[in-house]
Amino acid sequence: MVSAVHPPVILQLGDQHRNVGSRPDRYGLIGVLKERAQSSSSLLTLLETLIPLLLVAVLLLLAFLSLRVRQRRVYAPRTFLDTLYDEEKTPKVERVGFVDWIPHFWRQPDEQILNHQSLDSYLFVRFLSHVTFACLVGCCITWPILIVVNITGGGNQFQLDRLTFSNIKDTERYYWPTLCAWLFFGYVLYVITRETIYYINLRQAYLVTPRHASRISTRTVLFTSVPEDYLDEQWLRAEFNGIKRVWFVTDFKELKKTVEERDKIALKLEQSEIEFLSKANNKQRGKKPQQHPSRDVEATRPGNSVIHASPH
Repeated sequence: MVSAVHPPVILQLGDQHRNVGSRPDRYGLIGVLKERAQSSSSLLTLLETLIPLLLVAVLLLLAFLSLRVRQRRVYAPRTFLDTLYDEEKTPKVERVGFVDWIPHFWRQPDEQILNHQSLDSYLFVRFLSHVTFACLVGCCITWPILIVVNITGGGNQFQLDRLTFSNIKDTERYYWPTLCAWLFFGYVLYVITRETIYYINLRQAYLVTPRHASRISTRTVLFTSVPEDYLDEQWLRAEFNGIKRVWFVTDFKELKKTVEERDKIALKLEQSEIEFLSKANNKQRGKKPQQHPSRDVEATRPGNSVIHASPH
């Protein structure tokens, strides 16, 4: 009888080659598979990282929900401050609880934020909502397609590596990730273009509203790099209609030097007065004048003086 001879089996792990033997040795093969599985992104490693983060997130969320109910001055100051007018105050939540404010905030219209906050605050809230929605759209586009394509890619990956792009063996399957990238990137470009047009129209409408147009900051314009020929108030009033006041911000370097020299002279005069008063007090008491250590006159602010008066 002639026994069948199995060819040797060689498994490659990184840069190492292992000869399992003339036939698949169950212990050697299992050891190689275990070593390769440990080198991949295992589910256990993901859980070890995710569980502590979830615990910390839950603790911080509970702390926030508890403090929000108790610290109204920090989390809801516009609901009760007397310095605000009634139309400027934010409506109070009827029921004060840990999660009762969430439906109330969810039902707030956009006009409520614009009337009680600034345009930047409203745009920031809108940005957060669109970023969250874009993430959901990306999950809906990529997960149903790419997870199936990667798992059935025919590669030799293990555990969570089967969900990645490296598990695809057939090159024709590369079109699916490309298609998903085009769809998601096209959606992001569409949202950016739409929000840019919306921001331009909203800003123009917001700036011309009577409530915002009456502010001094809205009616003040700063022009930089103005030519010297145009630094004429009469010319500016003739060129721009409706000007109430005009201020020219001139170069004050020479004035700054003069002020610094004046401050130095004033500090020297103050130091001399202090020394004169000290000598006068010592002479009146019949003592010899003491030598005072040099003072840091540069640290002394102009206008402040120290007088050593006699207790009599």
